[in-house]
Amino acid sequence: MRRQTNTDAGQDFFKRRVSIMNVKRVKKEKTLPEGIRAGDMIAFGHYPQYEHIAISPVIWQVLEVSWDGVFIVSRSILESRPFHTWQVDTPWPSSDLRRWLNGCFLETVFSNDERKLIIQSRLADYDNPEYGTKGGAISKDKVFCLSIEEVRQYDAVSRFEGATYHVRTQGGFTLPEGVVPGNSWWLRTPGLDRSRAMCLGGDIAKESRLQADGLPITAQGIGVRPALRLKPVEELEDYVICHDSGAENEGERAARIAADREMQLAKERAAERAAERAAME
Repeated sequence: MRRQTNTDAGQDFFKRRVSIMNVKRVKKEKTLPEGIRAGDMIAFGHYPQYEHIAISPVIWQVLEVSWDGVFIVSRSILESRPFHTWQVDTPWPSSDLRRWLNGCFLETVFSNDERKLIIQSRLADYDNPEYGTKGGAISKDKVFCLSIEEVRQYDAVSRFEGATYHVRTQGGFTLPEGVVPGNSWWLRTPGLDRSRAMCLGGDIAKESRLQADGLPITAQGIGVRPALRLKPVEELEDYVICHDSGAENEGERAARIAADREMQLAKERAAERAAERAAME
């Protein structure tokens, strides 16, 4: 019998490695959900949005489906907050807005099961493309604002729905000059300097109104469109409420579908409670 040489052992090791890699590749391919794609809308989490309704499902637009996760952004401005409390040099990683999104907002909007689906994203705080203002350090966030690079790379503005009723009826502040109520929202990219942050504002879906020099980070009345990445698992397909159709009124349709679902669940819960009370009597 021929003795195994070092060359034979090396070849066997290489074959085993290739086999293991192929198995991992097959398993990975099976995890990418097929029933969700860019352009779809999903209902994920709950937040105050409409008149006479305490909380309702949040509608998100799917920007990308990849191994890095299902990248989504809210269809509407969900809240109005300053980027930071103090008018000092403050890049995204040090901002109050980042802390609020990854603290109060994250805990309030999503259930425990939903939070388990949210991926912690590694974010680069890019420099301002026009003025060269340096961004901050890399941050790891579950919820965040888009950067100008992400706005340009993905279709994040063409189906923007504006501000919710909850945001439009907030008061007690003065909007910066040139800002249209309900249509301006923060980006995490710095502005002319680090005491300013870029934002998109003006007419709905008009990137030409991009304010590259930004606004003072203490400016009030500027909206927040949260973005996040979800684990690319099949159970996300249950959250899809509307596939990409290109219809102009699809946002309203998606909101109506989500509201109808919520109403049906509320009726079922009320019926269950009534049955329990009847059984106790």
